[in-house]
Amino acid sequence: MARDYPQQYADTRSRVKEHRNGGTYEVWNGREEYFPPYEDPDDADRILQMANAYEQDNMLEDTPEGQKSKSPTTLKNYLSALKKIAPHVAFTDTSADELNALMQAFFDGDVENVKDGGLSKGTLRVYQNALRQFYYVFDDAGVDPENIKMFTTEEKGVDPAEMLERDEIQAIREAANCMRDKALFDFLLYTGQRNTATRTLRIKDLDLENDRFRLNEDVEGLKAAEENGKWRDLLLSSATVKQYLETEHPAPNDGDAYVFVGRPKFAGPDPHTMLDPTTIGAIVGRLSKRAAEEVPSIESKPTHPHALRHNFVTIALRRGMDESAIKHQIGHAPESSVMESTYSHLKDSDHIREARDAFDLETEDPESELTPEVCPRCGDSPPANAKLCPWCGLEFTPDAKKAMEEADEQVRDSYQEAEDMEQVEKVQVLDELLEEADEDPDLKAKVIEKLNE
Repeated sequence: MARDYPQQYADTRSRVKEHRNGGTYEVWNGREEYFPPYEDPDDADRILQMANAYEQDNMLEDTPEGQKSKSPTTLKNYLSALKKIAPHVAFTDTSADELNALMQAFFDGDVENVKDGGLSKGTLRVYQNALRQFYYVFDDAGVDPENIKMFTTEEKGVDPAEMLERDEIQAIREAANCMRDKALFDFLLYTGQRNTATRTLRIKDLDLENDRFRLNEDVEGLKAAEENGKWRDLLLSSATVKQYLETEHPAPNDGDAYVFVGRPKFAGPDPHTMLDPTTIGAIVGRLSKRAAEEVPSIESKPTHPHALRHNFVTIALRRGMDESAIKHQIGHAPESSVMESTYSHLKDSDHIREARDAFDLETEDPESELTPEVCPRCGDSPPANAKLCPWCGLEFTPDAKKAMEEADEQVRDSYQEAEDMEQVEKVQVLDELLEEADEDPDLKAKVIEKLNE
């Protein structure tokens, strides 16, 4: 059974106490591991006291002045970090210099029970931050939190060369041997959602009639994405999500059931048990491995859930989707600058293409990754850069859907602003044209092209 974040935090609290004197303990499915004793066993109580001070609803410990309460996920990470540091130093009998030297030793791999290559700077920043939070609480321990140095990590932008191509995407989709896996891959790729947002999604969070979804605000770990807009578009994942619910989901009419659940076993999956945090990555990993046998280039590209999020943003930027709309879709605050820095490499390549176009130099437009090799609704093969299926009219790209929605809204406004019957009749002609476009893919494509000019 998957553990939610509060349960993971509670389990980590238990391990902090259990491991204080060292010993061999079961860690997973009968596998055992040795844990060294803490330098000072009483540090177990201090570590938990530190966590109490940052719990949002704990009234017994005061949060240090100038600090904020933390989520269960963050506290779990802090506890895990301090538990790994505790065997090497007594927290109330040390100095900032000694702790900084220890962090360097962790990085260099010169500490017992640490892999030879050492720990990454990103991991050690969690350790260093945990130490700072500890000494904000225990400000009489003689260690100034601000003297604990933090490793700096270079911002690594997204490399466009690592993004999946159209044939690679189709190969991964075809590698799915059930609708759940295909719908899951499509949802990750075409909505840009994180692991937690995906696996906590419930049936009642879907509005399939309008091809949209909202995040499950009742869970932890959404990184405030739920605060940045309510409804988000299912985009190209809508068709496969609907097929999955209609054909495989054990409780498609139960609003409290999770959308993505375990595969059927002897007793059937429990629709009210969410997938484990590692399961989604494992599913996508299996799909990619199978697909790489047919398309070897997939093997050199990252396909974990967060990489698919990068793929979505890359696709959306290449298709000219407004950056504010992308931020809304992926849950970034409007003022956030993360997207701009992360995708600067992509923008560089786009600016180069625009410059070459300006001087009439040859450029090569990339195929649209949003245009599938096989339409998920009708099964036909659309042209490489089609914005919608020429046979069934399914919109593949955000700009296609947005253009039609804006046109409908403008027509409604025009009805209200019409001053005489002659104007009303003109608006009716346009309204009828848009209705016909919904039924005629060729006409719809021409309308969208005209609206985007």
